[in-house]
Amino acid sequence: MHPETTPDFYRTHSPMSDPGTAAPLLAHLPQDDLGALCRIVQTVYRHYYDSTAFPLERRQEVDLRRAERLWQRIAALDARPLTEPRPPEQRLIGCCRDAALLLCSMLRQQGIPARLRVGFAAYIRTVPGFHVDHVVLELWDSGRWHLVDAEQDAGLIAANDIQFSVHDIPRDQFLAGGQAWLAVRDGRLAAADFGADPQEHFWRGEWAIRQRLLQDALALNKIEYLLWDTWGLMEGDAPAGHLGWLDTVAALTTRQEIDFAAVRALAQDARLKPPERFMTYSPVRPFYETTPDTL
Repeated sequence: MHPETTPDFYRTHSPMSDPGTAAPLLAHLPQDDLGALCRIVQTVYRHYYDSTAFPLERRQEVDLRRAERLWQRIAALDARPLTEPRPPEQRLIGCCRDAALLLCSMLRQQGIPARLRVGFAAYIRTVPGFHVDHVVLELWDSGRWHLVDAEQDAGLIAANDIQFSVHDIPRDQFLAGGQAWLAVRDGRLAAADFGADPQEHFWRGEWAIRQRLLQDALALNKIEYLLWDTWGLMEGDAPAGHLGWLDTVAALTTRQEIDFAAVRALAQDARLKPPERFMTYSPVRPFYETTPDTL
């Protein structure tokens, strides 16, 4: 068996996905029912885009980094079992990374191989041809990896006019960071067609693609930081001298049969390895320097 298709590495928790002291909350969840677990995510979580009326103390939940803290906050907002839907005001405020991490935490707790993938979705309808900055989960099942979007409930599926299963997203509908990088580098797609929103010019283009490329490589190593945790080549303009290395990272993380040993080695490369301190460009409060253990 090719090293990549041995899923055992992804059966166990990372520091970010481990529920820790909140593990009892996950003790009696549905088994072998992906739909039920996705519905739990959809009823304990809400996107920070929809939380502008909330006080800053609540909106800062989007900066919680570890699943343990996410689950603790979910329980503090509503102490009922996770299988009982919460009203919107009692749901955790987060982003797509948090939705994917919560699902990942539940699956790994059951010994099911799962990992986050960081990239861009073509199926979130804004402007035709635009790829929206997004994070999904990749689940190992029936001998292959499936892309799963835990955020897409019935309302979003209808709003986005999604005609496929969001538990098995076609590979041309979600491009991992490396796929987007290579598609732009060889001229198949335009960098301007990637970002948070087609009307926003700040978080868009080459910088956004480069950051998601590197974060996807980290996620494949079970390093699932916040989307706004930033260091090294994730910052600003990429020095020309590193373009070849970025091309290599993109190729390693997007091959049909990933060279698992080579991808694991990336985590020790000084150009990618998380430093002891880095910047967090939070969307809800002033930017700050932090460590992996903060929040």
